Amino acid sequence: MTEHTTSTGAPQPTVIESQLDWLTCGWDEGQAADRAEAWAFSKAQAEARLGAREAPFRLMGFSGWAVGRVRFGRRAASALLQLSGQLADAYADTLVPMADRVSRVDLAVTVRLPTPDPFLGETTYAQASNFRADHPKAALPWIVQDDDGGCTAYVGKRTSDTFLRVYNKQAESTQAHDAVAEARYQSCWRYELECKGDTAKAMATAATSGSARAAFVQAQLHEYCRKHGIEPVFPNDGDRMLIPGFRRRSDYQSRLAWLRSSVRPAIAAMLPEGDMHDIIEALGVGEADTA
Repeated sequence: MTEHTTSTGAPQPTVIESQLDWLTCGWDEGQAADRAEAWAFSKAQAEARLGAREAPFRLMGFSGWAVGRVRFGRRAASALLQLSGQLADAYADTLVPMADRVSRVDLAVTVRLPTPDPFLGETTYAQASNFRADHPKAALPWIVQDDDGGCTAYVGKRTSDTFLRVYNKQAESTQAHDAVAEARYQSCWRYELECKGDTAKAMATAATSGSARAAFVQAQLHEYCRKHGIEPVFPNDGDRMLIPGFRRRSDYQSRLAWLRSSVRPAIAAMLPEGDMHDIIEALGVGEADTA
């Protein structure tokens, strides 16, 4: 991949992803809901072939199943479908026109920096905070950090129609022990704009109305940041060097990552004071060796 440079030869940040990251659609009438369920089931089967496992799904009175990046539920004659990651972007053109409702859509831009910047989240928060000091009615910024390099700057509330998060994508991948994502997201930060309510339907319709979706997503995120006092590290338009294969890990891989990061340290700390027989018995996942 060729690095972008300025006229002076200095390397510039590179947009490697610019697309939809989440889509929630609804259907009110039984026959349309049945068609949506059949469509969702076929996508869930594909997720299962990739290693995802089925789990229960419940939300706002809807109940059904979740398989990887596909979640589907019924409530009487109504239906609710959620897609995340690449599936949201790939099938938005199909689902948005046929849905009775679009209650959430997320826009995502991922940027690779020419040199790592562990303080971009803090800079983003400071810019939004300074803006709010001069505009008290502006959305509230806040920040969450950890000792492993993870950092997310937020603008707004999860319950509001728009909610921005900017986070260290490389650190997230490292903490999740996802080697594939860690290689993909070296020196990367992710900008995500979550849209709900009437804003979601308008944004989803606009995103699926033209062919230049990557440009649309990039421009929308850039404009939103600027309106809240944030100077994004990517331009509002221009060249993008998009990397195909934007994805979410399967449930199986996510659970393995959680075991490595959360369970393994606890077991390692317990072993000097006990034995594996007691630990396996406590977990209840298999028979301990009694020989």
